Amino acid sequence: MVDTICRHDPWSVEVLLYRSDKIVCEWAVEIEEPFFYFYKTLFSKLGIKLPFIDFEWAALQVLNIALTQLHPNSWAFVQAFELLCEDMGNEPLLSVFFWFFSLRRAKKVSWTSLSNRPWRKLMKSFWKSYKFFKDHFFRVAVGHTRSSMLFGESGDPFFPLYWSGQSTILITVDRDDLEDWEEEFIEDLSQLPTLSCSKFITDKGYSIKDLVILKMRSSRSITLVVGGAVAEAAPFLLLDWSLLGRPRRVLSHLLWLFWILPKTPLCLLPSVPVICR
Repeated sequence: MVDTICRHDPWSVEVLLYRSDKIVCEWAVEIEEPFFYFYKTLFSKLGIKLPFIDFEWAALQVLNIALTQLHPNSWAFVQAFELLCEDMGNEPLLSVFFWFFSLRRAKKVSWTSLSNRPWRKLMKSFWKSYKFFKDHFFRVAVGHTRSSMLFGESGDPFFPLYWSGQSTILITVDRDDLEDWEEEFIEDLSQLPTLSCSKFITDKGYSIKDLVILKMRSSRSITLVVGGAVAEAAPFLLLDWSLLGRPRRVLSHLLWLFWILPKTPLCLLPSVPVICR
């Protein structure tokens, strides 16, 4: 079990089987060694492993919650964002992550959830309804040789080990406070269409080529306002075929962008001249 959920690092971890009457929000008693709970689905479905990387435990710190307080669908956002950053050659940053995601608290539900911010939808949820995970968990305790997986040099835990009654209720990101390269990364991500969270996690993910193509397609998508309604359509290029096939001759031809919107007249807009070789 330890080999399944741990990265290949010199960590000493004990994974303890637990009785079914235990709950994930309990605290350690004074005589017990520190521990935390870990939902089985986090490693079996989402591929999250121990020890957490800096971005993961920093997210828990900012949210001020224990690991099991964050809903698995939200953990999927965290994991997929890490993989997206890896594909794009960038370090995952909380500032960029929380520019696209916000806190969402539902009534009668004790978990903390994340959702896409309005008009900044970066990813689809891993599952529309994430069920049957509550009763499958285990306890992770510090091994006999090392405790640095849970505690820093100051002796404080990297993240809340037990359920917190004072979780963060609002996180905002002011772009005026960001570095230029953070701004550039946000702009790059903003040009992508809504990505599949599950494709990052359960499949081979998006290659760099995939992301470039998606970005190009999204940049060609134009929003038109017709009669007060907003519709989005991708342009189709119309070319005068009589100009094609002339060997090695440079042809300058004005193309037209062509949209057909439901219940709207035909729209023709001139594009920039294109050189056909």
